[in-house]
Amino acid sequence: MADRKPDLVCERKVKGTTYIVSSFFNPDATETAAEKMGRIIERELSGTVNENKNLSL
Repeated sequence: MADRKPDLVCERKVKGTTYIVSSFFNPDATETAAEKMGRIIERELSGTVNENKNLSL
């Protein structure tokens, strides 16, 4: 895999500690993060979540 620059970098300071988070987005994604989170929330509310499944964005 080729090195690439992050799509988003956020820097936050919390109680004297600075956190820098680099985010990478899949350019081939077929749904937005909002759509994916909505689907996950709907599934959780319907009670059909498999607690052993590792959900990733």
